[in-house]
Amino acid sequence: MSITKLSPDWASQMGPNHCPKILLSGTADCYRALNLYNCRKYDEVLHQCERIMKEPDLRSELKKLAFANVLVIPPLDSFFDRDVQSLLGFHTLFYYLFPLNDDLGKLESIAELAFEQWFAKVVYHGKKQIGNIIQDVYSIKCQYVLGRHFLARYLKMQCCIDSNLPYKEALTEFSVNKTNLPFEHMIRRFLLRKLRT
Repeated sequence: MSITKLSPDWASQMGPNHCPKILLSGTADCYRALNLYNCRKYDEVLHQCERIMKEPDLRSELKKLAFANVLVIPPLDSFFDRDVQSLLGFHTLFYYLFPLNDDLGKLESIAELAFEQWFAKVVYHGKKQIGNIIQDVYSIKCQYVLGRHFLARYLKMQCCIDSNLPYKEALTEFSVNKTNLPFEHMIRRFLLRKLRT
């Protein structure tokens, strides 16, 4: 069964004993909004996004928990639209084809690997899945996460575009807010360029 076939409340139904970090941060609301977006229930998505934006942003110490953010790794990437899935694919392909992978994979283990070194050692040479990133340090993990407020602004704009509603206000809100995480920056630049053409 595909993860997107699960109930929109799947994370909440798992209960605090099984998934305390998701419930702690309210990230379940984000996955619910993503699922509603995939079901094209745009009014409900917009309502969910307003709820997310009303919640305070995470404290800095909580942001470092993998499940305190929205993960963009398999199988959770199936919640996202094709644009985000394509960006994830290109990002992974770029690092997989990186010409220095052979050299980077031979480096001795150091305490704080750069993302390129981690990818070369773990994914390219170690043949591990990207999903293994959850177990790594924050500097590696943050490559594949989105903040809740970023996701809410992104979904709000996408809903307006898909529903043929005026999206100038949502685009302005999306474009003026600072991105904090690498994948947020990638999505933001891609989308702004796509809308300009």
